[in-house]
Amino acid sequence: MNDKSSKGFYNKIHSENDHYGAERNYYSWAGNFHRYRIKIFKDIFKNIVRYNESTTILDVGCSKTVLGEVFYDNKHPLIEAFDISDVVIEKTKQIYPYMKFFVADAQEFSCNDKKDVVFAGEIIEHLEYPGKAFRNWANCVKDNGYMIMSTPNKVFNRKNKEHVSLLGMRDVKDLAEDNKLRIIKIIGIDVLNDIFDPTFGKILNKLNSRFLYNLYSLIIKNRLKISYNIPAIATNIIYVFQK
Repeated sequence: MNDKSSKGFYNKIHSENDHYGAERNYYSWAGNFHRYRIKIFKDIFKNIVRYNESTTILDVGCSKTVLGEVFYDNKHPLIEAFDISDVVIEKTKQIYPYMKFFVADAQEFSCNDKKDVVFAGEIIEHLEYPGKAFRNWANCVKDNGYMIMSTPNKVFNRKNKEHVSLLGMRDVKDLAEDNKLRIIKIIGIDVLNDIFDPTFGKILNKLNSRFLYNLYSLIIKNRLKISYNIPAIATNIIYVFQK
């Protein structure tokens, strides 16, 4: 997918207000997954990065930027964020006026100044050349700085029109080694979501029962945590690197 076609593709996707369904599927997998990731990212920034108001962060391929929610109820650091979609950038900069937004290609991006943290949440799987992208992002990290990346685990996911490059743990470890980054934390999220959630989601929507919604939400909340310390069985993985 070249730059021109991918920009058009993601402009079309982001013309929807809730493309990934975290809002309309609040009680189902999408909503719970989204909120759980926010909780984990908050913990990483607080206890590993130990950020403050002068911490510089680059949000790569930001979409609606989960960092806005991560720092919503805290003093926010200095965040720059970009996405290939000018549609999503125009929307998002209205929501978070304290962030600096611009349009750029996550795969081709190179920085003029290095950051304390480079954040790449659910973006590398969208890129045709993930190795090139990873190298460019690693070059944007200051010495002793951090890179945080989340992505689906290729062992339990399938490629589609959006997810054109899936990585496993071995792939990511090789990328880190090639780019002189040390992996200091690997966190797994969820197990077997493709098997259970589409079927249960359809049943819940038909029954429209608040009790069943709450029960299913509770099940998902607990299931999401199962692979936290066993990322090899997780459907989604968060990696924390240090340079």
